[in-house]
Amino acid sequence: MLFLSVRIGIVASLLATFVTPLQAQPLATLDDVETAFIADVHARFTAKQYAELDALEEECLRTKARLPGGAWKINLLVRALGRGVVGVSEPASGDEFESRLQALRAWAAERPQSTLAPMLIADATHGFAWHVRGVGSAKTVGDYTKTVYQARLNQGVLALNVSRRTSGANPQWYALAIDYATALGWPAERVRELLAQAIKIEPLYQPAYMATARYLLPRWYGDAGDWEQLANDAAASAPGPEGQALYGFIARYVAWIDGGSPKFFAENDVPWPRLKNAIAESEKLYGSSLETTNALAQLAYAADDRATARLLAERIGGRWHRRVWRDEKAFETFRAWATGEP
Repeated sequence: MLFLSVRIGIVASLLATFVTPLQAQPLATLDDVETAFIADVHARFTAKQYAELDALEEECLRTKARLPGGAWKINLLVRALGRGVVGVSEPASGDEFESRLQALRAWAAERPQSTLAPMLIADATHGFAWHVRGVGSAKTVGDYTKTVYQARLNQGVLALNVSRRTSGANPQWYALAIDYATALGWPAERVRELLAQAIKIEPLYQPAYMATARYLLPRWYGDAGDWEQLANDAAASAPGPEGQALYGFIARYVAWIDGGSPKFFAENDVPWPRLKNAIAESEKLYGSSLETTNALAQLAYAADDRATARLLAERIGGRWHRRVWRDEKAFETFRAWATGEP
């Protein structure tokens, strides 16, 4: 399945990429910048500093700001205040989601000029729908739950359409629309159009590619090899380090969806040397963070690359990252394997 309008083709030198050494980085500089940013904007939201948050959105879009590690600030801003981020700003219950939506509607009413608040309503409603459904397979979802889930998604689409009037120039809007496409089973042609519009605004906007990769997983609407082709085409569309970094973001995201499965490289057409090089190129461009370093460590573990894993274990120390490992036991198992210490 072809998802980019132009296929440049990956030349042989890319498929047998020279592996760039990982950059050494003192532990003192390896910060959890993503969590700090999310916590900061969530605190401003709780304090009802809506004008400041609207100004922050404008700044993120104008400057194309990223955090160390390569995360786009506009993506984290929307996710933090919409559906929430695990362990930092995610509503823990249906009542908390209702409270979040009430606050967002109050923001939209207080500041009708806001372009951020309407999109946050759509994002939070998407998160609420998945909270109702749960993360289990379709066969584990009861009929009543499916009905409520569908109703929430339908409400979210209405909010999504409203927000497009003010957010049509924001690439994050298209990434969110692709999330709805996955939840509701929109046709591939529509997803292709959404991705094309996102990368027309910002060719290196990896959240739109990542949302599309999820749509293309065989468990959703793709076939084996589809998401890998998307990653290859994305890399080819931006030759050089930026393209390789884009490949790394997409592949790393799919590995995260799989929960860091040790079968990731066996079940997906992703050469570990190429992915390791892509992440090293990303470090050169954007620096590192605690989350990205933990993610690379998890991939090295899945690839059975103990030399790289040992280096990363030393960089991380005991600062495991919850959004990567899910629980401390998984990290400690990795660290014992990487360092040879029980």
